[in-house]
Amino acid sequence: MKKLVKVLSLLALSIVVCLGVVAFAACSGEDAKTYKGEYSYKSYGHTYGMVVNVSVADGKITKVEDITGNTYVSVSTPPEGNEDWTDASVKNWKDNLPKLLKKYEGKTVEEVKALTATIKGVEEATENKVSDSNLVITDATQGSARLLLAVQNALKDVK
Repeated sequence: MKKLVKVLSLLALSIVVCLGVVAFAACSGEDAKTYKGEYSYKSYGHTYGMVVNVSVADGKITKVEDITGNTYVSVSTPPEGNEDWTDASVKNWKDNLPKLLKKYEGKTVEEVKALTATIKGVEEATENKVSDSNLVITDATQGSARLLLAVQNALKDVK
């Protein structure tokens, strides 16, 4: 009988220790921290830009939110005579922005910091380009570049 009590006590103690280890491992992940980033520039009489909140945990992006509001023009109405930027282009940007924001989730901070983006006419850039084609809304490269640059600014101090 004493042997049975000893074995059951050891088994119970082992279970408690294992549960403690599992609980510690599950809790050891870093809590998500949120960083604010923004990017803007002047062009054609407007101040274009994006303001974002980027949540990061364990070195990975968990969420990107567009909080631009009325701070900057994030997408403008098509100017008269511009055949390249239409009402359909504006709708395309607005409809696809939520999907683009989600594409950042799961990417590492270092991976996003290493990307590049240029906006034609800004800092002597000659083209609109984002180095990761998966982070571009088709026909909205300039807006996609603004978003990437705002996210990168949010991540500047993240190690």
